[in-house]
Amino acid sequence: MEVPTKWSRASVISFIKGLASPVGLKPPLPPVSGTLGERKGPVVMAPVNVDPESKPGEFVLKSLFANFTLLSERKIRIIMAEPLEKPLNKSLQRGEDPQFDQLISTMSSLAEYCLPSILRTLFDWYKRQNGLEDESHEYRPRANTKSKNDEQQKDYLLERRDLAIDFIFSLVLIEVLKQIPLHPLLDGLIQEVINLAFKHFKYKEGYLGPNTGNMHIVADLYAEVVGVVAQS
Repeated sequence: MEVPTKWSRASVISFIKGLASPVGLKPPLPPVSGTLGERKGPVVMAPVNVDPESKPGEFVLKSLFANFTLLSERKIRIIMAEPLEKPLNKSLQRGEDPQFDQLISTMSSLAEYCLPSILRTLFDWYKRQNGLEDESHEYRPRANTKSKNDEQQKDYLLERRDLAIDFIFSLVLIEVLKQIPLHPLLDGLIQEVINLAFKHFKYKEGYLGPNTGNMHIVADLYAEVVGVVAQS
């Protein structure tokens, strides 16, 4: 189903009606092979089911986030199969995946009508990916200089995954937060975004691992997030 570039109220209603029909549901994305650093076999991703009896607005959001979750998982698995030395922005930057770019653009357009809901759902996804049970979103490098070589390599791979999650999360935040002038947020949500961004600006003293460059890339993206909030 083709998504319009510019959204009006009428086009949003039309989009909702399209999603409400059986043909509006996209099948699950094909699995992407690859584990921690190696491609050994297919990885099966569980399909995400969306109840077609949901309210139209709820159905749209659930459908979008089902696709977002599957696409993000696919991109993260690809990142984990790449060499540690490869910068994240070579694989995740804007323009590398038109399907993902269109999905983010759609989320941004719908944020004009339900920005708080989209933002809360994004934070829920972010916390689940990082295994966070509290609201601190504290980022700590996983690698320990005293670890054995095999353990350290695994830490570096997991750290790369953490940074890939932050990269994807930042890209979406940048686009949806552009709708703040049209749909103002509660101060608590804005503060949560700012707190998360500033925790990625902290200098990691003594850390000289292979993900140092990616840490700076992610910090730059969070700076862009703060810039969007400031302009709004």
